[in-house]
Amino acid sequence: MSDGILGSAFAMRDTQPAWHVKGDLLGDAELTAVQALKHIKGDYEVSKLPIPVTLNGKTMHSGQNFVIRGESAHDDKGEIILGTNTVSDDWELITPIEAMELFDSAVPYPVDSIGVLRDGGSIFVSVRVPDADFDVAGQEHKMYILFSNAMIYGRKQYASFTPVQTVCMNTEQLAIEKAHRLLEIAHVKDSRRIIAEWLQETVASRMIVKEAYTEGFERLAKTPMDELTSKWVIDNVYPMPKLPRNTDKKAYKDIEARMERYDRDVKRVRKIRTIAKGFQYGNGLGSEGNESNAFGVYSAITELETYRKSKGEIFESMTTGARASRMRNAQRLALVANDLAGQVENVWDLSRKDRNSVGLASLEMVRS
Repeated sequence: MSDGILGSAFAMRDTQPAWHVKGDLLGDAELTAVQALKHIKGDYEVSKLPIPVTLNGKTMHSGQNFVIRGESAHDDKGEIILGTNTVSDDWELITPIEAMELFDSAVPYPVDSIGVLRDGGSIFVSVRVPDADFDVAGQEHKMYILFSNAMIYGRKQYASFTPVQTVCMNTEQLAIEKAHRLLEIAHVKDSRRIIAEWLQETVASRMIVKEAYTEGFERLAKTPMDELTSKWVIDNVYPMPKLPRNTDKKAYKDIEARMERYDRDVKRVRKIRTIAKGFQYGNGLGSEGNESNAFGVYSAITELETYRKSKGEIFESMTTGARASRMRNAQRLALVANDLAGQVENVWDLSRKDRNSVGLASLEMVRS
């Protein structure tokens, strides 16, 4: 699994390393975004330069531009990264140092994590918002403000207020998908002002968000659930793959290879189900005191999907794809399990209309 970090350009305010064990640990140091950026040597130059064209002996601007990044951006071998992208005239570039200055002007908290991703094409910065943290059923939930500054064509700027700590490219995406408040903006001329105002509004409204999260999780904690019903939730979040059928010779020429993959997928799903159950009953961060409620099974699946540490050991998730969809399904199924578990063995056999009424996201199979 790739972390997406450029070389060692990562730092976090902790005494324990992230799962990828890259970058520096800041301990209790309280750095601004600009200070943290310079600490990881992420303050490299990024330029937007016009692409000239020559027509009938005359040189003019083509309407397209190169975005060139490099000089200070290095890979694991210490070699300079010179990435280029072609963008239009109205594509607005925010350089690394400009992005961190913007962030510091709106957010009054020290950096929790910062990193350079996508070969220097984007930088994220995240801060913890301690007065928005909340406790549900004995488990502490931390809240973060994340800003992801992209400098490559085709990727937007993102800012989110989220319960996910960002330490890599995967958790950056997860923090965006799980955001309670989310800003998604193209590289338009007024993007700096829009981003700054959104960040200021997020800081101002943080306590309202805290109340919303607390209410939702407390509902799960107050919903009793026995072991058999918890198993039903886990089995439906991680359904078994369907047995391949050799009904179309053109579409399914290699049935033996497909059966081998099917067998691998079955083993993987069984292992994941076992791990999720273990997280709920004794091995998970949120397991103590929550073994017999809906919050316990939801917390177990969330821990499995977000690479959380369990009992001091780093667990790297085996799953890929839309992790946020599986966590959403876990929450919805945990709330309706006591009513549905005795009626329906596999919720994915229900009609689309019935699944939508429960609020399920798309089916996300676990593959080898």
